[in-house]
Amino acid sequence: MKYRIETKIIINASLENVWNIFMNFQEHDQWNDFIRIQSGEKKIGDKIKVDFLSNGKVKMTMKPTVVDIQENEAFEWIGNLGIKGIFDGHHQFRFKDIGYNQTEFIQAEDFSGLLIRLLMKSVIEPTNIQFKEFNENFKLFIETKKCLPMEIYRMD
Repeated sequence: MKYRIETKIIINASLENVWNIFMNFQEHDQWNDFIRIQSGEKKIGDKIKVDFLSNGKVKMTMKPTVVDIQENEAFEWIGNLGIKGIFDGHHQFRFKDIGYNQTEFIQAEDFSGLLIRLLMKSVIEPTNIQFKEFNENFKLFIETKKCLPMEIYRMD
C-alpha cells in the first residue's frame, strides 16, 4: 500500500534565499521543532542522521539515504524502519520560484510498506500536521528572521 502527504506554503523571499536558509542544517534549531538533520553529507547516496522531535525531545532517529539534491530545487531522502518494505518513507523538500520575490515551498512524503494502515492514525496523520507547522515556522523565520515555538501554531 502507498500513501502520500503533501503540504505547500508561499514564502515571501527569493528562491536562492529560501534554499540557502533551508540547507543550513546547523541553524534549523532556530525555527524547527520537528525534524533535525544532524549529520551527513549533502550528496546523493550519502546517509544522513535525522532526528524526529516531539516536545523538544528526540522521538525517533533515522539514517535515511539522500536520493536527490538539486540546487534551488530539491532535497530528498528515503528511509525505513529498519527493514525495507515494512514502513518506508520518501521525504521531499521542493522549492519553486513563483516570481515577485516569492518561493513555493513544498514538503511531501510518500509512505509505502506493510504497516501503513496500522500507522495511519498514530504516525501519518500527525506527520501531516507537523509538516504544516514546520512550513509555517520556516516561513515565519525567513520573513521575520525570528521564530516562535511551534506550540503557538497548534490547533489541538
